[in-house]
Amino acid sequence: MFWREMPYTEEGSEIFAVVADEPWSMFLDSGGAGGLRGRFDILLRNPRVRIWEQRGQVWVEEALSPEGPIRSAWPLMETLRSYCSGKGVSGFAGLPSGIPFAGGVAGYLAYDWGHRHQGLHAPEDGPLPTAAFGLYEHALVLDHRRRVAGIWGDRRAHEDWERCLSRRGGETKDSFGLVHPGIEPVWTAEEYGAAFAAVEEYIRAGDCYQVNLAQCFSGRWQGSFWPLYMRLRERSAAPFSVCLNTPWGTLLSLSPERLLRLQDGELEARPIKGTRPRHADPVQDAAAAAELQQSRKDQAENVMIVDLLRNDLGQVAETGTVRVPELHALESFPQVHHLVSSIVARLDKGQDAWSALAACFPGGSVTGTPKVRAMEIISELEAGLRGLYCGSAGYMDFRGNMDWNILIRSLELRADRSLRFWGGGAVVADSEVESEYQESLDKVAFIERTLEEFLVFPENLAGNVLDEAAGSVPSVRPSFHSGGVR
Repeated sequence: MFWREMPYTEEGSEIFAVVADEPWSMFLDSGGAGGLRGRFDILLRNPRVRIWEQRGQVWVEEALSPEGPIRSAWPLMETLRSYCSGKGVSGFAGLPSGIPFAGGVAGYLAYDWGHRHQGLHAPEDGPLPTAAFGLYEHALVLDHRRRVAGIWGDRRAHEDWERCLSRRGGETKDSFGLVHPGIEPVWTAEEYGAAFAAVEEYIRAGDCYQVNLAQCFSGRWQGSFWPLYMRLRERSAAPFSVCLNTPWGTLLSLSPERLLRLQDGELEARPIKGTRPRHADPVQDAAAAAELQQSRKDQAENVMIVDLLRNDLGQVAETGTVRVPELHALESFPQVHHLVSSIVARLDKGQDAWSALAACFPGGSVTGTPKVRAMEIISELEAGLRGLYCGSAGYMDFRGNMDWNILIRSLELRADRSLRFWGGGAVVADSEVESEYQESLDKVAFIERTLEEFLVFPENLAGNVLDEAAGSVPSVRPSFHSGGVR
């Protein structure tokens, strides 16, 4: 295995476009966001081993094996741990300092996987596995801070990537199409209101302090997912974005939130709690950011999740090392302002990256407090499985480093041509149904608007997509734009 530099480009998406349609291709995309949390693009393809969990069974498939998938004798975490262990640090001597991924496993854990992990009743699986990972022994990495790029792998991997690079710019993808009638809510506004009222009852009864309540939106799609991802990326670049293509469907995520990072023994979680929409007018936008920073309600929600994550990290951290260096700091993204906190700790010598991930999954910012009771309430009240939404995507490399996002601002484009995405927010004792409902719409409004730009009607289902130049497509979900529980 060796590192070879290649000409730097600011757009990893231009390279990934060549391989996006390949099964198990994965783009860990910083979105060009810049800064510490938007530094690296990691492009992965051709995993040697594929590992997934479905209906409680873990399956392993060697890429070149004629036998097909075999059932693992171990649970998921033990299976993944076995493929990442035994790699000596000396094997990475030629890797430049700071490169985050030197081969390892990458993929996703669905939110619903957390039910089994937390010992709760496990709902029936959806069409996508509750976990899917590839063992990627090589990678193409772009470092946007140092403006360098390179390939890590053996000679064959270098040759494969160089063939991909030679095809850059020559690939044309099929158009994406959102099939008429477009995006439909799974819940009516009244049904959201009823679920909200039930959460408030649980809070008054002392069952919980905070519950992250989400609603689902659905539609049908055709063509290629890649034009949609690129349009979404242009609208809302985010430092923890992911595009992962699997045999069961495709995950598209424009996530701004880190679940957990481990680098050289140091753990960091960065929960988001507190959101306001951005405004085109600079004065109005600045006022919205200031109002968010001064909101005692949003600060209180943020502190609740910080305390939860301090407890989660405390399970695997060296005693006395858990700290909160940032508390409800403002971070602004193209569509929204957020309050973000940072919790850090030193990994205990008796723990590893997998045990740390297990301790923090699913993320407290997308469940509530206390976590297990909030998850039970979510399961009772929400309309169906969350699937990948509020799960996590990321990697664990052979050196023991890892980085995982939280799958918000995310879509499932399933192989059966259905699509789903979700919007949600925290409900606490003094929440108001109107504002919480509107927040759930604000967070995903850019997804809905972007999808509907690709709306196709029955007579166009051969693959023609409406031309943007012909005019905007009327929204089939006016409440996305106007809000209100009616």
